[in-house]
Amino acid sequence: MTRNTQWIIITIFGLAAVAMSLLHPILPLYLSALEITPEIIGLMFSVSMIAMAIGEG
Repeated sequence: MTRNTQWIIITIFGLAAVAMSLLHPILPLYLSALEITPEIIGLMFSVSMIAMAIGEG
């Protein structure tokens, strides 16, 4: 991989991390306003974290 390609990949991962960190505190409030139950919200976060752990592995 060239150095330019590495910087592009690092930038994409960094932007994804920032987007997730901005969205996670607000997402439960938004979903509860859409009348989604707390159990479903918890399931969504759990599945997301499991998928992220598998995908990064």
